[in-house]
Amino acid sequence: GMKSVSAMRSEAEADMEPSARTWIEALLGEPLPEGPLVEQLKSGVVLCNVANAIKPGLCPTPSASTMPFKQMENIGAYLKACEVLKVPEHDTFKTPDLFEGKDAKAVLTTVHSLGRVAQLLPGYSGPVLGATLATATARTFTEAQLLEARAAMSGQLAGSTAATNPVVRELKKAEAALAAAVAEAKAAAANEEAAVSELAAAQAEEDAAMVQLE
Repeated sequence: GMKSVSAMRSEAEADMEPSARTWIEALLGEPLPEGPLVEQLKSGVVLCNVANAIKPGLCPTPSASTMPFKQMENIGAYLKACEVLKVPEHDTFKTPDLFEGKDAKAVLTTVHSLGRVAQLLPGYSGPVLGATLATATARTFTEAQLLEARAAMSGQLAGSTAATNPVVRELKKAEAALAAAVAEAKAAAANEEAAVSELAAAQAEEDAAMVQLE
């Protein structure tokens, strides 16, 4: 039957939370306390530390105060950092979403979006969040999963169509991302070649001009 919107939301949250938590812990190099992730993020301290781990000095040192306005200032500093790092506005939560617990999914969406943006920053070598980089995705596939995915694709996996099998979906995403990366690399190489031949042409023109001067 049809799932209620809230059921779908909590499923999406359940899906996003563990990966967001793992990424934050890897980034900060320490485990977060037990309990819902959004509770750990509510003071804004962890979020500011995350932003500073991605780009040192991006947030002022967060206040450890339990005063609501101080915690909201921390959250505000994190949201400003997201803006600076070019996290899309539609992916960014508003302070009450976190502080008043209004929208946990929006908070997790922002973390995931920041994870994607971080990977594109020059010099970022931290942990990878989400299946945005083909290589990262490819690494997470075991031989067994690949075989299972292939079987599903050829329709041999009983009771599981290729479209609904999450492994297949991820695999297709990874393949598409890989293809895009290859295409991008090829385009870059072509651009470089064009630039080199332009340079050569300019050089030849200059040589010709020099000859005329003589």
